[in-house]
Amino acid sequence: MIPKLTCTQDAIAFGKIATKEQIKEMLIKREKKIEECNSLQNQGKLQAAMDVAVAAQLLREAIEMNALTKKENSNHAL
Repeated sequence: MIPKLTCTQDAIAFGKIATKEQIKEMLIKREKKIEECNSLQNQGKLQAAMDVAVAAQLLREAIEMNALTKKENSNHAL
């Protein structure tokens, strides 16, 4: 389960503890959000598109934090 990410701090905190399965789910959700954002833009629904874009951005931040955390942990293991 992916919690609702409402700010960068939420995304960073969740990214640090997310499982592989959650990362996979976030990657899929992010792609869908990007498609939704593009569709909304094409319909002229700019505020809705911006809201969806922010959600996609927060997912990206969580995904990237997870990768960074995993990299740091593997470096400490050396």
